[in-house]
Amino acid sequence: MLYLAANPAWKAKVKAEVESLIAAHTDTTSSEPLHIRLSGIPISAWEDSMPVLDACQKETLRIVQTSAALRRNIFEDLKIGEHVIPKGSFLVYSIADVHLNPDIYEDPFKFDPDRYAEGRGEDKKGTLSYLGWGAGRHLCSGMKVAKLEIKIVIALFLAGYEFNIVDAAGNPAKEFPRVDRNDFQQVLIIRVLYKCSFLTDNLATGKTFGRPVFHPIQEGCWLTLTTRACGHTIDKLERDWTGSNLALAYLGCCR
Repeated sequence: MLYLAANPAWKAKVKAEVESLIAAHTDTTSSEPLHIRLSGIPISAWEDSMPVLDACQKETLRIVQTSAALRRNIFEDLKIGEHVIPKGSFLVYSIADVHLNPDIYEDPFKFDPDRYAEGRGEDKKGTLSYLGWGAGRHLCSGMKVAKLEIKIVIALFLAGYEFNIVDAAGNPAKEFPRVDRNDFQQVLIIRVLYKCSFLTDNLATGKTFGRPVFHPIQEGCWLTLTTRACGHTIDKLERDWTGSNLALAYLGCCR
């Protein structure tokens, strides 16, 4: 909603799409409350008749979904390039490495739903260029429900209210609210149960910013991984240090 309010042209397009949906699937002369009328629209219509809102939703998720994803290798040793991820080790991947990558998305911090349009398709430049709902064989199990909920809320506000971005004094905001990429939802906290090493290297894009560096982590320490608008910072409780454009982190157990 913030991005729509900050981009009137896209807000108008989505509002027109919502009004068209309501006109096609509800009785516009009905005295029933708006939310009751919206609840009667078939799920198939929400899913198939709103390409503009789909693009806006996808673009919003690309910009704000820049947290770190954590996975554990529970099978045999896994080789990625020249590196081997032993069984039992963890992989930490920064989604910002693709979502905010200027090699994939032109002007990545700009809200531009047109980047997914046919003939442009920036999200299709690579196999894993978009990770908003995960990747691989099993995407987010709640994706369809989440998309439907978002669409209904957006439709309710656009059809029933007029809204704009204002500052603390209630005046029209001169700039878009700054995204806090270090809030609780963007932070990954790990406790190291065994003495291990932390490897920083941009393996995902094939670009290496300096040589891979192993950082020794003591047993019992906590690691806080955060992503920021420009670069990704790793903080250790005892001391701070910064990884170079972190894309993949490897916690290799050294028991």
